[in-house]
Amino acid sequence: MDSNNLVGCLLASPFLMVDPSDLNLEELASFLQGPSAVRKKLHNALAAIPVVKEKEVNRAAQKLFELAGELSHPDLSCLIRVREMHDLQGKVSEEIQAVKAANPDLTPSKFFKLSYDTEREIIQKICSGEREKAKEILNKLLAIILSQYLSDIDLLKVSVLELVVVISRAAVEAGAKVEDILGLKYQYLAELWNIENQEELCLWTVKVVDNVIENIYHSRNIHLDSRLKKGLEFIDQHYGSDLTLERVAQESFLSPSRFGHLFKSEMGLPFIAHLTKVRMQNARTLLKDPEKSIAQVALEMGYCDQSYFTKVFKKIEGITPKSFRRNYFFPAFVLTH
Repeated sequence: MDSNNLVGCLLASPFLMVDPSDLNLEELASFLQGPSAVRKKLHNALAAIPVVKEKEVNRAAQKLFELAGELSHPDLSCLIRVREMHDLQGKVSEEIQAVKAANPDLTPSKFFKLSYDTEREIIQKICSGEREKAKEILNKLLAIILSQYLSDIDLLKVSVLELVVVISRAAVEAGAKVEDILGLKYQYLAELWNIENQEELCLWTVKVVDNVIENIYHSRNIHLDSRLKKGLEFIDQHYGSDLTLERVAQESFLSPSRFGHLFKSEMGLPFIAHLTKVRMQNARTLLKDPEKSIAQVALEMGYCDQSYFTKVFKKIEGITPKSFRRNYFFPAFVLTH
């Protein structure tokens, strides 16, 4: 890249990251017209494509990205933003299809009720401290808004502004400082009116809500019982070990029953649910490192059994660790005709 203009690129030859025998050839062949011999040709064609281990592909891709960054002016940090935008666009597009399928005749009155109900849902998650769930619902809310105002950027901005105001009010009610939230609002309002397309607007909205949610989380922790704070700090420092409620309670100078009751009362969820959430948040970070195998990530998160780690990760994130890693390094692109 030179001044954000593409001046050169690298096109890699076809390769696979899975053995052709692991693919569903019957399903692939069903997309092709012709006799049954087509299946054999397809099998032979796939067999001719080299198979490269995912770890090697990720390592090579990372090295190429670093090299391209050194050769570019400015560096390729702008592409990280593009990746974030594509990832969000894919999630919101899926939600738009789901909204349209569930509401084929989305009249203004139905739109208002759907939007209102979803706002209530995200506020409830924010207030209960369920940060990841709140972010998932935000994608649905953005899809609802886009379904109505996709072609009108000004109405989109007004709708998003209303959303930020509602969430900011919920943040204050949940314990965030008024002055902090107002500071965020003024900062973001200055940015909002310079946005010119819906992709940028969606990414902006996600980051605003993310910062508001983080502000609530940290503000809430300021007022936590000092013994519980000590326990939370111990979890953050030792989540990769074989932690038990009894062990953390001991560090907090409380009995296990008292600590468990206090934890759920203050945090809004059981101890094990919080520990799992902390582990999965850190696992997402480690999975972005191509040098670490999924087995290593599982061990560092406190799971001796990789298959169990995969099961827990999929339950929380909705996809397997392998799929998460692949989506991060090779985000899907939407094809248009």
